[in-house]
Amino acid sequence: MDEHIEEGKVIKRLEL
Repeated sequence: MDEHIEEGKVIKRLEL
C-alpha cells in the first residue's frame, strides 16, 4: 500500500 507513495517520492526526487 506504500508502493504508490514510494514511487511518487522517487519521481519527485528525479524531477529535482
